[in-house]
Amino acid sequence: MEASCTSMVGAVLGVMLALGITPVLEHFGVRVELSAYGAVLSLVFGVLTGTLFGFYPAYQASNLIPVVALNHE
Repeated sequence: MEASCTSMVGAVLGVMLALGITPVLEHFGVRVELSAYGAVLSLVFGVLTGTLFGFYPAYQASNLIPVVALNHE
């Protein structure tokens, strides 16, 4: 749950950054087209990636014996 929420915040910040940079790019003559589909796709991809890469290490750590994991460096 933590990984999903954290990645959602990151994905939303990324979309907001893209929206904020768009006027700057257009000022320099770069043609930019934004779409709602692209924003939603970006959010979904960000959440799925963050959840996967947050869940897998946590799953591996849950299979360890705590004393052995803390003694091993």
